[in-house]
Amino acid sequence: MRFNMVMELNKINTITASEAARSFSEIINKVYYRHQAYEIKKGKTIMARITPSDYASNLQASELNNFFSNAPQLNKEEVEDFINDINLVRKEIQAREVKWE
Repeated sequence: MRFNMVMELNKINTITASEAARSFSEIINKVYYRHQAYEIKKGKTIMARITPSDYASNLQASELNNFFSNAPQLNKEEVEDFINDINLVRKEIQAREVKWE
């Protein structure tokens, strides 16, 4: 299944532009062979990302039903936990919103 790469991608490593320039070949090998991803930072800004070429899927909107029907199914307790997590995040976002007068 072509979506496996998204699920298997290791955490994203953040490196400076200088580090990327000095070890570009090594980074490319890690991206390809170890499925690692890198964010390249210049100053405080993320300037670019390097990910495996098959990381970004070509998933079309018409394929979403098939994608989700083959995804792992949550049991009742997991669904309730997920709903509680979503509601908690919504409350935190609302609490952070700036009220304009």
